[in-house]
Amino acid sequence: MGNDATLVTALLGRLATASGPWNTRLLLSQRRYMTDLLGRSGMAELSDYHSLDLAYAVNRLCQFMHSVTTETLGLVKRVLRYIKGTLDYGLWLSPSSSTSIHAYSDSDWAGFPIDRKSTSGFAVYLGTNLILALQETTYRCTLIHRGGV
Repeated sequence: MGNDATLVTALLGRLATASGPWNTRLLLSQRRYMTDLLGRSGMAELSDYHSLDLAYAVNRLCQFMHSVTTETLGLVKRVLRYIKGTLDYGLWLSPSSSTSIHAYSDSDWAGFPIDRKSTSGFAVYLGTNLILALQETTYRCTLIHRGGV
């Protein structure tokens, strides 16, 4: 079902012919899911937290989910604060006459001379709508061995 072109075409057709305020733009978001998650955790009243590498934080939490500590609970609270601060985030879709898919990528390997940091990223468009994007920064470390035997 995930890559069925017929389903994608049917969805795009329904969005293109829909009437109402959403026929100019449609916001896809997880606001309802995130609000429910915050409510069930009893943390709906937390203040927002705006800077977090969410993928890293969730990965670290998963490594300790069977041995919860005060430190991991603090990280859970930090993740929930970040989620609260992003409730209005989403993906805007607009009507487009094109159903073509275009992808763009760029990279700069070890481009920063001080720490040899590399950056790369890509963006995927369906018609005129951005549907997927990723930017990643990595640090490379090279071991240089000098000397004789």
